[in-house]
Amino acid sequence: ALFSLAILLIWEAIVPILGLSSFVLPTPSAIVIRIIEDYVLIASHTYITLLEVLMGFAVSVAIGIPLAMLVFLLQKRVVVVF
Repeated sequence: ALFSLAILLIWEAIVPILGLSSFVLPTPSAIVIRIIEDYVLIASHTYITLLEVLMGFAVSVAIGIPLAMLVFLLQKRVVVVF
């Protein structure tokens, strides 16, 4: 925890010292402020992304389990062919 805090403090200090653009490397405080300001937008996109992940998982299960069963059932026949 202390190491992470030290990294964040160094990051916060180094960005303005080096004169880096906030577009290139924003400070941690700028990131937190932006997350708070755009909470509703981030939450809506998070919800949509979660739905996409769950649908992808459902499709992979729907295809993967029958395919695995098919491979298991045909395993003896494949050995005979090869």
